[in-house]
Amino acid sequence: MPYRNLTGRPIGRAWATALAVVALVTALPAGAGTLLESHNENAAYFAVLHPLVVRQTAKGASFDPTLEAVASVQEFGDRIAISFRYDGFAILSDPDNQPSSVVVEVDEGMGYAQAFDLQPDPDFLPGDELDKSYELSQVRRTALDDGLWRLVVTDDHGNVRVVDFVEGWAYDARLGGNQEVPSNGSGGEGNGRVGFDPGSGVLWAQVTYRDLGSPLQQAHIHGPAGSGANSPVLFNLFPTTSATQGDIRRFLDASAVDLGELYKGNWYFNLHTTNFPGGEIRGQIHRIFGSGFQPPE
Repeated sequence: MPYRNLTGRPIGRAWATALAVVALVTALPAGAGTLLESHNENAAYFAVLHPLVVRQTAKGASFDPTLEAVASVQEFGDRIAISFRYDGFAILSDPDNQPSSVVVEVDEGMGYAQAFDLQPDPDFLPGDELDKSYELSQVRRTALDDGLWRLVVTDDHGNVRVVDFVEGWAYDARLGGNQEVPSNGSGGEGNGRVGFDPGSGVLWAQVTYRDLGSPLQQAHIHGPAGSGANSPVLFNLFPTTSATQGDIRRFLDASAVDLGELYKGNWYFNLHTTNFPGGEIRGQIHRIFGSGFQPPE
């Protein structure tokens, strides 16, 4: 499904970063009060590949940076889970180009070196996901806390993309008619995720819905309001179909919104349909991972 800008018009594949990972992670912007704990075992980290945050070099083939990939790291005691998904690495000369190597490099004090090899197989296709678990040494944990991990992806033509992992937050939502104000008896349901890329200042959102009682008309993120209260529209998600099930993904401009209200759980998804123009299913957006970052004042 193509991503769209704030006017609802399609935007290039270079912006279409993969969103449906095990957990989408978000970090607050620079200068937003970065009081870090010495270590937080609930911290999560992510690396997004798109032109605003990636350092890239091209070797050989004509290179068009249509990058669509995201990786996440989460700690579980003395182990970590690393997830990587891509939705496209097309280049001008090869629309079927794909990652041939996905590794995580860590600087343990002697410069960056390979630490984890996710080893994609030849049949690793767009939309597929690599999920690996590894033991985590104290040296590498400290390097992760210090921002000294990076994702390195090489494609079939030798093009190399490199991007740092960033500590941050993850948010998700479960949508249903029982969360509407007032509630309704809709059997529709959905799931949503929200993230913020501190490297570019871009906010993204994804919502998947099914079993609506009537065709979808509008989809929004509202705020600020907690459960049981309504609030104005913050973002129009511009659905492209009036079906009763589907998936919406959008990149959004975060410059004019208060991310502190997102942090507090005061944003919500709301899907409006023919039978329920005020909203058929709604879902409060909650933080699912913690980190040392503090919300903006």
